[in-house]
Amino acid sequence: MALGQLGKVTHVRVTGDALWSKFASLGRQVGDIELAAVAIAAGTIALVLLTKRFWPRIPGALVAVVGTLHGSLPRPELPPFSDLGALLVPALGILLVSYTDNVLTARAFATRGGYEIDANQEFLALGACNTGSALSQGFPVSSSTSRTALGDAAGSRRQLTR
Repeated sequence: MALGQLGKVTHVRVTGDALWSKFASLGRQVGDIELAAVAIAAGTIALVLLTKRFWPRIPGALVAVVGTLHGSLPRPELPPFSDLGALLVPALGILLVSYTDNVLTARAFATRGGYEIDANQEFLALGACNTGSALSQGFPVSSSTSRTALGDAAGSRRQLTR
């Protein structure tokens, strides 16, 4: 995951699939690396690590990534249904994958945390979140194993954060 962020952190186009090919790609463009972007990334990582070390109750990853939020809440409206026929089959595939990922992640962390989950409630919650997202010009939502693991590593112990 970290290697996938090399291009964003350096502001150069990093190519290749393997570790060494990515580093070779980066090495060929070392003169094009934007030091300001690297400094911001290093500062963000430092903030996350320092927060975890000295203020473990503060969610360092959230503090580091989320800055000032501007604007207002979106106006609820129905999404356009013009492409409904073309999107129905792919949407069902996304539903299956996201629900499966959601339940598997929930079960894995529930087992670690010593609690149980209800797959029907997970499905209902996922549907409610995606309905709300659709009505507010959002994007489909699901769980994320990596974000759940990050919250767990940061010390979160509530189901709301998982």
